[in-house]
Amino acid sequence: MYFTRLPGAGRKTAENLDSEVVNELNLKSSAGTQSKRIFIELDDMCSKKFNDFADFIQDLVNRLTKQLKANENDVKFLWKRGNDLLFSRNLADQRVQRCWEILRTHSTATSRTEALSSSLSTDGNHSDVLYSDIWLAETKYSIASARLLQVNEECNKQLKKIFSLGKDLESKRLGIVTRASGEHTDIKY
Repeated sequence: MYFTRLPGAGRKTAENLDSEVVNELNLKSSAGTQSKRIFIELDDMCSKKFNDFADFIQDLVNRLTKQLKANENDVKFLWKRGNDLLFSRNLADQRVQRCWEILRTHSTATSRTEALSSSLSTDGNHSDVLYSDIWLAETKYSIASARLLQVNEECNKQLKKIFSLGKDLESKRLGIVTRASGEHTDIKY
């Protein structure tokens, strides 16, 4: 254990605090002995507080580690489910964009042959080849848009549930910290 630097003295341990420090501070009287005792008491008190705080931190780390292991599967589920929902939403959005491009190309083409060739050359995807009728293209776009709305609504509902589960996990973590700090009332922040 070290004391702060005293005037004219180097860093000294409690064991080396004998005559050298007393001589340097001219503490030969009973007041000097009392000052020495106060320094030692303060050092002991600080050491005890530090040890108490270290015990508190170790207890808190142990509790949080235990809770982390218990919640590991829940967290993995939340991440996977959230990613799956966002992936399905992006797929529905891409489908709407492809149908819109087909409809736009179909409506701006001067002939059916021109629209068909531009669709094949830019996309390379034969599953979305222009339809023979603009009505089919509009219907396909409307269906894709309606499906996107459904997917968005379902994603919003599921993401709210996921957010709620995440809040519950955070509440558990906060409860652990609160209970741990309540058990160590002698620790002041």
